[in-house]
Amino acid sequence: MNDANPGKRQHKLQLFVDFMLELGCFAIQWIPTIVHWVIVAS
Repeated sequence: MNDANPGKRQHKLQLFVDFMLELGCFAIQWIPTIVHWVIVAS
C-alpha cells in the first residue's frame, strides 16, 4: 500500500516533464515565426 504514493508522485512528475517537453518543442517551432512577424511589423 505504501508504494502507491511515490508511484503516483512519479507519474505526476512524468506527465509534467512530458508537458514541458511538448511545450518546448512547440516554442522552438514558433519562435522563428514570431521573431519574423516582429521584424516585419517594426
